[in-house]
Amino acid sequence: MRASGAEVAYDHDTERAIAAAADGATTILLRAVDPQTLQRIADAGERLPQKTTYFYPKVPAGLVIRSLELG
Repeated sequence: MRASGAEVAYDHDTERAIAAAADGATTILLRAVDPQTLQRIADAGERLPQKTTYFYPKVPAGLVIRSLELG
């Protein structure tokens, strides 16, 4: 994404973000949302900003669940 001629990027990898800072990029590290806060926000029917609820590992797209039982 570009804003005012600057490149803005999101990276969930802390080491890469720190390396980018060492190379001269402006880097902001944010504390993760704790589960209790996430539950409180969800229970209130509210939404958090984009990327706030980034979870890893991600479930692969197109995942198929199939019963292995015969019959």
